[in-house]
Amino acid sequence: MSALVQPISLAPKLAKNQDVTFDREAVEARYAFKEVPNTFEQHSFRRLLQHCLDIGVSDIYLKTGDPVKVRVGKPIFKLTKRSLETSELNTIVTEVYGTNGPSKLGGGEAIDYAYELKLEGQRGVSVRFRMNATGCLSPSGPGVEIVMRPLQENPPEISTMKLPPDLMEQLFPEIGLVLVTGETGSGKTTLLAAIIRYILEQPESNKRILTGEDPIEFVFDKCKRYSSMVAQHEIGRHLKSFSEFIRNAVRRDPNILMVGEMRDHETINAGIQAAQVGKAVYSTLHTNSVGQTWKRMVNVFPHEERVSKMVDLIDTTKVILTQRLVASTEKNDDGNFKRIALREFLVFDDEVKTRLIEQVGNDVNMLPFLTHSLVKERKQLLVDEARRYYHEGMISEIEYKKYEVSANQAERMLGSN
Repeated sequence: MSALVQPISLAPKLAKNQDVTFDREAVEARYAFKEVPNTFEQHSFRRLLQHCLDIGVSDIYLKTGDPVKVRVGKPIFKLTKRSLETSELNTIVTEVYGTNGPSKLGGGEAIDYAYELKLEGQRGVSVRFRMNATGCLSPSGPGVEIVMRPLQENPPEISTMKLPPDLMEQLFPEIGLVLVTGETGSGKTTLLAAIIRYILEQPESNKRILTGEDPIEFVFDKCKRYSSMVAQHEIGRHLKSFSEFIRNAVRRDPNILMVGEMRDHETINAGIQAAQVGKAVYSTLHTNSVGQTWKRMVNVFPHEERVSKMVDLIDTTKVILTQRLVASTEKNDDGNFKRIALREFLVFDDEVKTRLIEQVGNDVNMLPFLTHSLVKERKQLLVDEARRYYHEGMISEIEYKKYEVSANQAERMLGSN
């Protein structure tokens, strides 16, 4: 798919210096969607998405009372002058999700979904989008906001992820939990997809892989498969919840489960049980450090279950890694700085498990602090990787200093406990 309009190289200037000004009107005139209808319906919505792909957007924003807006690089631009009405946004929700979409939004439910756009003039070629639709306030009353992001066609190769060798060799256990954590947009799903692709493409891996995702972001149809197989399931479409996916999956002779997110008590408990019966379980959490991951997980259990469940979690966990994406010193073809992942991780060897389980017996609430100390002892904190990348010229001094300051603040907080 080739871009019909080349993005204007303003984003890198803005990324380096937010005080730099530019002719916004000229940029928006170049990016403008020229086929704006009186009201968006199926065909015009698809044409809008095609236009967004042609100009290389990363995100699309549709909101009641606002014009269509997109992000290209860092800046946000308007594509239309006319503001959107709730009725046409509900039409878009119906097109993407189904006829019950507007009623879900009206009832206070958000929608996360994946939408496939067949490209005009390119037979058999399509692009998938991730969509979030949410009810919101608008000047005229109840409104809708839709955020869409084009998804990569294929998972990346794991060799492109710049994983430390001592982490890489721990990411493929026969049994146990592998937890990838980080904020939204930090590349957790991308890393898990790269791991699944790597397993599929090994000639004698002989793995049966089942995934439960919300929504499905990467598909593996074009990955080479020799001895392994994968079946993907979308939560809300194929199965009702992550916990139901795990319970269903373990009855289908899997070797590996990929669970989109460990959100709640039921999912975490089901994940532990799957690992205990001999499955490798990959999943994600929204936490910003390895130590915080325990705090998030222990708090989902009733107080009387916390000690026993944390012992089970420690016993079944193989590795926890946290990652954040930061600007590198290398630029893309369009002039924007590439992003690179900083990671901290802890491998759960016998020594780590023994020390953590002893801490659970003494005071489960101190587990995050001991975990942080174990990561620090092994020089595997985010700041350690940031320091290495800075000395190798891969990130700027400014990016490194952010993590140095954060690490010093964390140390002071830990010292006060």
